[in-house]
Amino acid sequence: MLRSVLANLFNAFTLFLIVSVLAFEWAKLKSSEEGPFNKEAIFIINAGESINNIANRLERDGLISSIVPFKFLVISDRGSQKVKFGEYLIPSGTSMEGLLKLFSKGESIQYSLTIPEGKTSWEIIQLVNRSLVLNGTIDKLPKEGVLAPDTYFTTRFYSRAALIDRMKRRQENILDDAWKNRQKGLPFKSKNDLLILASIIEKETSVALEKRVIASVMINRLRNGMRLQTDPSVIYGVTEGKRKFEGKLTKTHLKEENFYNTYRINGLPVGPICNPSMESIIAASDPATTPFFYYVADGAGAGGHAFSKTLKEHNKNVFIWRKTLDNR
Repeated sequence: MLRSVLANLFNAFTLFLIVSVLAFEWAKLKSSEEGPFNKEAIFIINAGESINNIANRLERDGLISSIVPFKFLVISDRGSQKVKFGEYLIPSGTSMEGLLKLFSKGESIQYSLTIPEGKTSWEIIQLVNRSLVLNGTIDKLPKEGVLAPDTYFTTRFYSRAALIDRMKRRQENILDDAWKNRQKGLPFKSKNDLLILASIIEKETSVALEKRVIASVMINRLRNGMRLQTDPSVIYGVTEGKRKFEGKLTKTHLKEENFYNTYRINGLPVGPICNPSMESIIAASDPATTPFFYYVADGAGAGGHAFSKTLKEHNKNVFIWRKTLDNR
């Protein structure tokens, strides 16, 4: 009786092994076959999603022919421990084996967000909040000047707060390096002074070759006790960086009492007026050596300036600029 039971168990176990091997070979064959779809597809795996749900959605979306071989492949390869959440671009005809490899690598679709130079922190937060692929909220407006303009690459579901932290770290590294390598004898008490000047340079010119010359004018004026008299700082005092300035600057604006009005205060304004680029930060830390104390737009339409040593020369350049505007 016992021998008969043992024989039956052995036969059953043998049959189970044969079926398992055949099932494995079938699943292996099916999982290596070309997928049933003939164009690229986007597939999103949510955080914490089960393999069963993933397999069902893959079948429903026509990306696999059957859930059984896919689930068998995942189990046999411990794939459930490897699958990473994210958004994936799947090439046409990708096999089940290829899908599992793609999901295991976690190479989600990359999205880019460009932060232009010279934007205020408020403007940058508006850009970040408008992104449809980012996740979460930003609870606090970052300080002015601490965000590095650049093109940032993220994936879907990436945290908005994490992206802002990346901008802060990048700007901090740029500023630290510029401060460490700055010219000797610059009239700065701290890295923040350098950042403030860089933000003014950023708003004064978009011409890369002019930045160090603009910086030299600012430094020359600071060293000689002259007020900076920069329009962008006045505008920031009016808008606080939270809205677009409408119209033109008037004498009333220039007479306003605030800590950003460089027509009324001595030295630098109380803080940065935008988030400057690396080029402007470097220019502030390494200005050109020039005799200039004044500049005005040259009227050529390329954003350049005419520089001068004396007020008399400057007034002539202003006259030429105004005449150019009138002719237009």
